[in-house]
Amino acid sequence: MKIVIRKSEQKALARMNSKMRTQFFPCFDRIAAGDISKLDIKKLTGREGTRLRIGQHRAIFTKDYELLDVQAARGPARYLQLREPRHGKGKI
Repeated sequence: MKIVIRKSEQKALARMNSKMRTQFFPCFDRIAAGDISKLDIKKLTGREGTRLRIGQHRAIFTKDYELLDVQAARGPARYLQLREPRHGKGKI
């Protein structure tokens, strides 16, 4: 099976640290071979594709009979956490 990684996703993988990057490529090979045991894979809802998760990193791909097309590879999402003020917890 042929594995295709889009140019923008090659750049995203290149920006990842080497430890994480080296974990993705064997997973792509296993998916192409049909061995998805012990991989964190989930079918996407609302769009075509499947998500592979390794730690906080994600890769979105589609698998056809002869092609594994990696469409997105992103690092950890950074969320802004806003804290609510603590009312009634301090002295007045």
